[in-house]
Amino acid sequence: MNMAWLIFGGSTSFTDRHETIQDLLGNDTWFNQYEPRGEDCIAEDVLWLCHTIGLCCTVVGEYAMYRAGKLASRPKSMALYIARPETWSPEFNLLMKETGTPRFKLGGVEFVSVPSWAMPGRSVSYRIRHDGDEIILKISYVNCDIPCGPRANLDLTYNLWTTFDFYCTNYAIVVLPSTTFGDKIVYVRHFKAEVGGVATRQCGQCVCTLNNAPLHYDV
Repeated sequence: MNMAWLIFGGSTSFTDRHETIQDLLGNDTWFNQYEPRGEDCIAEDVLWLCHTIGLCCTVVGEYAMYRAGKLASRPKSMALYIARPETWSPEFNLLMKETGTPRFKLGGVEFVSVPSWAMPGRSVSYRIRHDGDEIILKISYVNCDIPCGPRANLDLTYNLWTTFDFYCTNYAIVVLPSTTFGDKIVYVRHFKAEVGGVATRQCGQCVCTLNNAPLHYDV
């Protein structure tokens, strides 16, 4: 899957910096976080699944914006970005449709392919279910200078904030690996998210359309 339109260096600098601060100051953080709204946890389920199989990934876009309380209603879809992994595992083959399996289950999450909302060479789409919750998941594969894993999650998030200079990408949900206090889900926001950010960071219709596909499918 060629994703030349998105390129990520594979850096782990944000996680490295966070661990340095933890060593000096204890269980402290230096980046901007937000309190997630509600008990909707399907994003966390997907992120923990990806973390388990060693993927560098992040949820960025309108779904994260909704969880931050910036959208009144829940979007119909969720955007997950995955960087080229260190190990091309069977689970990753399934997620990126390398095996052509239209329906499968990973880590308790049920995936059903939604080919009508895929963008060949750029993204794949699924209807996913877990614990009675359901949403359309759009997965975009990001080219990476070096294969990377979960330690690069925060760097990937900041890379996407830079690439998509739009208001609806100011928020993210991501796993933060830690050698000190254990891995955890964090809810992060662009440092100027509340005031519009760099330039105007206005909503880009192309990004919103990509992230918020209608909830119907061909299965």
